Amino acid sequence: MWQTEQASELAAEHLSDLGPRWSHIQTVGRLADRMVMDHGLSTEIAAAAWLHDIGYAPALVATGFHPMDGAAFLADEGAPDQVVSLV
Repeated sequence: MWQTEQASELAAEHLSDLGPRWSHIQTVGRLADRMVMDHGLSTEIAAAAWLHDIGYAPALVATGFHPMDGAAFLADEGAPDQVVSLV
């Protein structure tokens, strides 16, 4: 079952072995988390920030176009339409 609050853990599960890419994802995700706390940014947007590069995960590559592969994976996982669309 999809839980927006677990986006960072899902990202870590699939992307933590990707070196500089993982560092980039953490920076973007943490900034989005901060914007949720400080400015009321929606949690769905923050989840998409954490997951925007999930399509780079080797196990998720289907087309080779990371935005499409990531969105398809998240749709299959039951992510909200807003998260899927942003990814």
